[in-house]
Amino acid sequence: MDTQLLTMLTLSCAALGCATTPPPVDQVPTELAGPVRSERADLGESLFEETCGGARCHTGLGPDLDGLGVTPGQVRAQVRQGPGKMPSFDTSELSDENLEHILAYLGTLGTIRGADR
Repeated sequence: MDTQLLTMLTLSCAALGCATTPPPVDQVPTELAGPVRSERADLGESLFEETCGGARCHTGLGPDLDGLGVTPGQVRAQVRQGPGKMPSFDTSELSDENLEHILAYLGTLGTIRGADR
């Protein structure tokens, strides 16, 4: 991801206050549903810190991700569609593969539950 774009997204997200709620499970598009497709939580953690400004998410400027308990599909929908104040990330900004690594990391925080949707 381009450093300038990353900085812009992080700053705009912090300025807006990205505390948003993922879409309800029944509103997750079928193509975004399904289990986490990576076991690379280690890589996901560094990608999360780079892409999402991880520290921001744990300081009250973003959603509290610890123990959130959403499905992988809800997170994918949040990232790809960006409902609320959170900016969306298309595949040119965050590849599907890297998003899956981030989901694996979020699973270690208790953010991800279930694999159905």
